[in-house]
Amino acid sequence: MAKGTAGTATADDWQAPVAAPDPAGLAARSALDRLPAGQRTVIVCRVLLDLSTAETAAVLNLAEGTVRSRLSRGLAELRVALEEKE
Repeated sequence: MAKGTAGTATADDWQAPVAAPDPAGLAARSALDRLPAGQRTVIVCRVLLDLSTAETAAVLNLAEGTVRSRLSRGLAELRVALEEKE
């Protein structure tokens, strides 16, 4: 340990472990990136941010039916894209 006192680690001594990229995660991210922006945004809000349909609609200034429709279509496109990768 070059910095700090003997036996004491400092923030400069710590390094984040580097993990190998997850192929499934990379495929999912790539498929998500290819979706139309409206579908991608709804999926991010509903799935990744865990917002409700009502919350997503309010945040994006959309009708709840539009949120449900974009979510359904976007998830269907993701399924197809990920099945093609297998």
